[in-house]
Amino acid sequence: METLLRFFAIFKNFFVFLLLEILGLMLYFSYNSYQHGKYLNASNVVAGKLYGIRNEITGYMDLNNQNWDLARENASLKSQLYAANKALEYFREDSTYAIRRKIAEKNNYSFMSARVVNATFTKAHNYLTLDKGSNEGVRPLMGVVSQAGVVGIVSSVSEHFSLVIPVLNVSSQISVKVKNKSQTGTLVWKGDDYRYATLQEIPSYIPIAKGDSIVTSGYSSIFPEGIFVGKIGKYGRGKDQVLSIDVNLGPDFSKLVYVDIIDFKNAEEMKKLEKEGSLNE
Repeated sequence: METLLRFFAIFKNFFVFLLLEILGLMLYFSYNSYQHGKYLNASNVVAGKLYGIRNEITGYMDLNNQNWDLARENASLKSQLYAANKALEYFREDSTYAIRRKIAEKNNYSFMSARVVNATFTKAHNYLTLDKGSNEGVRPLMGVVSQAGVVGIVSSVSEHFSLVIPVLNVSSQISVKVKNKSQTGTLVWKGDDYRYATLQEIPSYIPIAKGDSIVTSGYSSIFPEGIFVGKIGKYGRGKDQVLSIDVNLGPDFSKLVYVDIIDFKNAEEMKKLEKEGSLNE
């Protein structure tokens, strides 16, 4: 404090001069209109430059936020473009999409398209992983088909993916029939060639021929009746007066890319009714 007082005592004349100078300038500019106008113009120029500098600084500092906004918008546009390209790719690959959708609506079921993201076809217990899950409405025991025929049945789901037990699995059993015939049988796979499955339980007196179509029987809440499975290849008489029939499968499981997950609209009603019937037995 003593040092500060000594400083002011030494430079008191300078501070008095500075104060008088400022007071004089204020009086000069206040009572002379010309000088007052010049002063205002000069102050406006200085203020404008200061505001401009401030805006440049704040604008530069806001660039980071703007860049984040642009990055998010760019990511959103890329996602939309990716989805559109996937849809276009699907329609290029699947020329029967519109026809199958009409058939689906007529037979009281709907389907959603999915992409195969992982698959095996050379093991005894093969599987497929699809890029649709519970968030898209996929549930266990939904049928899965491709444009070439039956693929398999959904076994479990997560939020974004679903696991499918395909026809090419030794535990798979699907109720099928020869097209335009009432007798049904079971389609199984014996773990051999991925191109063929075996149709069992067809009596030997049923007239069949090589090339006849095999379709779903409709005797379940998973697949509606009449969905293509494959065509009869070799066949012969097996045990117990039944035929042993090789079925050339429609889908090529080594090249599956897109499939349809079936939502059979009457499935829950059918299950409920069958459950009530079993309780009454």
